[in-house]
Amino acid sequence: MKEKDLKVLFESFLRKSYYENIVFWWSPAFKHLRWDIFGVFDCVCISTQSGRIEFIQITTTPNTAARRHKIQKWLGYTFDQRPTGLNFLLYSWDSRKGIWRGETL
Repeated sequence: MKEKDLKVLFESFLRKSYYENIVFWWSPAFKHLRWDIFGVFDCVCISTQSGRIEFIQITTTPNTAARRHKIQKWLGYTFDQRPTGLNFLLYSWDSRKGIWRGETL
């Protein structure tokens, strides 16, 4: 599945399941090139009600372990202590079951 299709699925999933009033900011793209936020995350979600900020990486189920390792490595290099008020999430799309699996890192 292409990343563009995953984005559409993910946005509709979050809006239906968890958040109604959120703003998505996706990492920029130009033609076929794409840059991740901090070299790790695909999007940032900000709740307009609570002001909660979440950095999110989306992937497919087979790539989950590699993405988890990448985020944990980045967190270890960037922060001495876990930052308060920021959430780091990894969502993976299981195409066989047709569900999203989320985990907080």
